[in-house]
Amino acid sequence: MYEYGVYSFDGPRRFRLSFCRQFDIDRDGVGVLIQLRCEFEYEPAPALEALGAHHRWWCGMEDEPPLAVVLDEIGRGPEWAVVAAHRPAASSVRQEDVC
Repeated sequence: MYEYGVYSFDGPRRFRLSFCRQFDIDRDGVGVLIQLRCEFEYEPAPALEALGAHHRWWCGMEDEPPLAVVLDEIGRGPEWAVVAAHRPAASSVRQEDVC
């Protein structure tokens, strides 16, 4: 998943740019879905807030475009020029259990 927007999930209100990958692992003989998330947080400047919110999942299902096509679409997004003009206030990489 790729997403961005202004949120205050667990702290101050910030613009968040996030990449998430899910893995199906074996935990003591039980299949468990975990997420690895990489996130960048920015102070919510007007230009970042103007981007609104967006998310894009890719699961590799038969009816979805190839991953290369999805990544190319993401890479051409208008948000990159806006985000590049700002410095992150924080970043993190963490493992999460899926609800």
